[in-house]
Amino acid sequence: MYQDRTPSFSGAFLKHVAIITMLIDHIGYGIVGRYIIPLYGEPYEDIYVLLREVGRLAFPIFCFLIIEGARHTSNRAGYLMNLSIFALVSEIPFDLLYREVLFYPDHQNVFFTLALGLSAIYICDIIKDSCHRKDLSKTSESLFLLLGLIPFLIVAFILRSDYGATGVLLIFLIWVFRGNYRIMMIAGVLTLTVINTAESALIGLFDTGMFPPLNGLLQKLSSELASIISFSLISMYNGKRGRQLPKYIYYAFYPAHLAAIYALGRLIF
Repeated sequence: MYQDRTPSFSGAFLKHVAIITMLIDHIGYGIVGRYIIPLYGEPYEDIYVLLREVGRLAFPIFCFLIIEGARHTSNRAGYLMNLSIFALVSEIPFDLLYREVLFYPDHQNVFFTLALGLSAIYICDIIKDSCHRKDLSKTSESLFLLLGLIPFLIVAFILRSDYGATGVLLIFLIWVFRGNYRIMMIAGVLTLTVINTAESALIGLFDTGMFPPLNGLLQKLSSELASIISFSLISMYNGKRGRQLPKYIYYAFYPAHLAAIYALGRLIF
């Protein structure tokens, strides 16, 4: 049940905002960051930062839409299969754009995170239904849900998927608080800032034996504050699907735009 508010935005609107801000983010990284700044220097650094911060709006909206898709789909297995297939399809263009190699095992694209998050929600749904049938206490239910979530957090961390364990946790929290947008925003912003920064520090410790520079971690934390805007938009969701393109166009856009940005950068520069 959605809380009383003035709903304004359909699922289609939110999806298009997420896609556009994601595109802006990847142009910032793949064109401005990779080519323009090395060639033309400091004047373009502020543009780079702005484009990347605009891109921070995309992920929370995608996570919310994953939950909405899970709630309304009549074919959960098919939904998860689509995410998994496009995770594999997207990996080569993702690695080309971010690492300029065909395969880079230490960083996976965001479809892996979304698929893991969706899998966690499916498992937690089963656990929740089982707890209700057995009339277990809320404390016991919460404990079992946590136990169901932890394996997916570990897998996301090991895979180094985009947003990693933080992303899976965010999907879980949106699922838990989907009826209370204020708590969802607080939990989501804290996850994307504090937990995400902590995960980055932990990855740095695992990979190099030392923590990343503090200023880099603080910059990462502050950039994710833009997610407040994402949750503000989500809070105005009207519960309607809206007018959308065929679903596979949206799936295909992710690998296609990564490949296009990579090709454009190589062609021009």
